[in-house]
Amino acid sequence: MTMRKVDFSGSYFFVTTLLLLLPLFVSTKAAAAASGLFIFGDSTVDAGNNNYIETIPENRANYEPYAQNGFFQEPTGRFSDGRIIVDFIAEYAKLPLIPPYLQPHIADFSNGVNFASGGAGVLSTTHSGLVIDLERQLKYFEQVRKSLTEKLGAAKAEEVISEAVYFISIGSNDYMGGYFGNETMQQLHGPEEYLGMVIGNLTQAIQ
Repeated sequence: MTMRKVDFSGSYFFVTTLLLLLPLFVSTKAAAAASGLFIFGDSTVDAGNNNYIETIPENRANYEPYAQNGFFQEPTGRFSDGRIIVDFIAEYAKLPLIPPYLQPHIADFSNGVNFASGGAGVLSTTHSGLVIDLERQLKYFEQVRKSLTEKLGAAKAEEVISEAVYFISIGSNDYMGGYFGNETMQQLHGPEEYLGMVIGNLTQAIQ
């Protein structure tokens, strides 16, 4: 993914707030009619992908005290005491729990899949090597699209892709760890310039 910059001079705090308030919430009508749910993001929506990558313990949630409310028999990798918001959206849309992409032996992607990774950012430099960044998540999505086409045929796969809901919750790690926790990045880029990089790359990913 090519680094893109957007000029947001004078609107730093406003746009930062918008980014930190992601996800881009879908309407209840769209969710109810969805044929599938594809999820991109960070720990707010990670359903367990980080269980399957080499990372630090802070980027995993497959141990107690996670999952203590009784819905799951054991911690699943969700950064929650039970379900996360996309689980409730799936339930409302009458879909099964959407599995993490890296979970072994997923036979069917037609209901969607979850690419999110705890600690991930929009920029590939955020927690590099420890997470599945947004660029990699998009590459995984292209693999899923190819798999659906091979299994269902081009027309049916396109129907699944076009009628699905896409949920994105990402951005805060780019600031907390990628910028404010990274003196080198602060020296290389001013706050507004860095914001432009994050927004530019998020815009490119959505497009």
